[in-house]
Amino acid sequence: MKLVKQNSESYYKQVKRHLVQRINSGEYSVDSLIPSERELCELFSVSRTTIRKAADELVNEGRLIRIPGRGTYVTRQGNEHDNCLKTGNILFARCIHSESNDSSTISDDIFYPKVLHGVEQAATGYEYNCMYKTVNETRLEMNPLEQISPSVDGIVCGEIHTERFLQMLISTDLPIVLVSPSVMTTRVDIVAIDNTGGAISAVNHLMATGRRAIAYLGGPSRSIPALLRKRGYSEALESAGLTPNPRHVHSSGWRFEDGYNMARDLMQQKDRPDAIFASSDLIAIGALTAIRELGLDVPDDVAIIGFDDIDMAREVKPPLTTVRVDKHALGNVAFELLRQTMSGGRDYALHTTLPTKLVKRQTG
Repeated sequence: MKLVKQNSESYYKQVKRHLVQRINSGEYSVDSLIPSERELCELFSVSRTTIRKAADELVNEGRLIRIPGRGTYVTRQGNEHDNCLKTGNILFARCIHSESNDSSTISDDIFYPKVLHGVEQAATGYEYNCMYKTVNETRLEMNPLEQISPSVDGIVCGEIHTERFLQMLISTDLPIVLVSPSVMTTRVDIVAIDNTGGAISAVNHLMATGRRAIAYLGGPSRSIPALLRKRGYSEALESAGLTPNPRHVHSSGWRFEDGYNMARDLMQQKDRPDAIFASSDLIAIGALTAIRELGLDVPDDVAIIGFDDIDMAREVKPPLTTVRVDKHALGNVAFELLRQTMSGGRDYALHTTLPTKLVKRQTG
């Protein structure tokens, strides 16, 4: 199909219009995979940039959804609404695990606001409102879902750690999706990160730059994402014929302070490492601060790679090399799985893993 340049309609607008026509006609049906960018370029005889711009608008409008590693799918047809909408609400429950009396909200978070935005964007395409609730899993004397669950059609839960809260979620009899959980189950949908693969790519990159004494600074030992990142670290070293040095392997928490303290202890050892793989960007930034305070240079003396690619990663000096997690896509996919269950289109649980990407900056 050859598009004709018109004064009133650009190429990408024409592509968008033709895609909408195919969706409305049923040629691209709900939940179906649309042709790849390359195929659409050939179909319309336009550039990939033009195709991407048209598809981006349809994603923002909730007509399409991108699932990394799988492709772009149709979310709904024309102005039709899914029959799953009952209350018109879904809940995003963000789990925290703090013993302190300080309250925590989504504004304090550096990771889950973008996941929440991904959920909200996808939900808007189906005219759902997204409610938000923080759940402290160290204080579950009362069921935090008891009053709110009758007002929602499904729940997306971020970073759950306890079996007790999992049972509270399941007892609502609502569709549930867990995002990056530390409690595993086959009873509800799960959207996970390729933690092991991301860690392997980070350590392989450090070894490719000549580093051999590579340390690991990790999150809490009870965290499944942290354990999987540690596994990837070990697997990468062992595949290269290297044995992880037990004195170079530390686990504490996800915070800046944890990375700072672990790095200070680490760098005062006689056999200090020449590189650090940190299981989160905050840990990496804390380590970067400690190492520079000790008068060492990053990356000349010690290379550092983080994990997550939070906004701060590109703002620190030097900018942090890290493993990118597409947080927005996590939210998009979480809602799509929730919608499938809410609409009755699927009566079994799915476990979906999203890929990561190494982002090379200046610390490693």
